[in-house]
Amino acid sequence: MNFEEIQNCIKAVKPTMKALYKGQLLKLILESENLQDSKANLQEKMELLKNDSSYNMGSCPVWIAIQTQKCPSGEKLVSYNKETKVFKMNTDNALTNAQKSKLLVIVGDLLK
Repeated sequence: MNFEEIQNCIKAVKPTMKALYKGQLLKLILESENLQDSKANLQEKMELLKNDSSYNMGSCPVWIAIQTQKCPSGEKLVSYNKETKVFKMNTDNALTNAQKSKLLVIVGDLLK
């Protein structure tokens, strides 16, 4: 997907969010190097963000929800490689810092 498609897809996520976890995970992936990170690293970061100490992020439905999030184009926003256990933003090209910043603002709006 190109930048415009990713931007439109993130904007389409809001109506499907039942908890902040999906937006938080999108933010972490956008902030990660090469728009990808391992599930273990993301899970550690999500543990720090959660507001309920009894909630187990390992069993959180966000891991499946983020993989099944479809964009208006029908493509998936994020993919997960079961062998490497890495989540990756599905983008055709590297995003510029300005594009990443714009997407982070949109994701920040999801978290309000």
